[in-house]
Parts: sequence; C-alpha cells; structure tokens
Amino acid sequence: MTKAGDVIFRKLEELDITQVEFAKRMNISRSSLNGYLHNERQIPFDLLVKISQELEISLDNIYHLQPKADDRMMSEREYEIIREYRKLSDDKREHAHEAFMKILKITNQT
Repeated sequence: MTKAGDVIFRKLEELDITQVEFAKRMNISRSSLNGYLHNERQIPFDLLVKISQELEISLDNIYHLQPKADDRMMSEREYEIIREYRKLSDDKREHAHEAFMKILKITNQT
C-alpha cells in the first residue's frame, strides 16, 4: 500500500524540488523531511495540511481516500470543519489546533 511519504516524495520529484529546498519552505529540518518521505516518522497533521497546500495535492490524494458507503467516509460536518480550517490564516490555524487539542484532552479525561 502506498503511504503518505511515498505520495509526497513522488510529487517532489515530479516538480523537481529537492528535499533541502522543500524542508526550508516547510521550516523543518532536512532529516525530519527525509523521515517523513521514507515513512519512518509520522507527519504531524498541521504540517501535512501545509505540505498538501504547498504541493497542491489534496489530503484525499495523499491518503488515497476513496468514497465508501461506510463509517470511514467523512461526514458533511467533518468536511465543513476542514473547509473552515483551510480558510484561516496560519496564526489562526495554530490557535484552532491548540484549542482542538485541549478539547480532546478534556473529552478523553471524562
């Protein structure tokens, strides 16, 4: 099965972008990027969103998500959250992410 790192790696090759150049664009180390591209490290979601925007590939394409008539399909509410998130500035996205993580932490404690 193709993993996220493989999809991103191929897109960088297709666009003739070096790992060094892309790591600088993403403000991460080249070694971190290399770990993501070789599927040795999990890509943080906020970085994954940034990568998908920079390379103009959807998260669906990165994860090879196919619409299925089961519980793995995103609901309209989930799509709405993602659409609204994408409209935010980088600073507001960071705040939204922090707030969401706090909500999850509180929810999981009960």
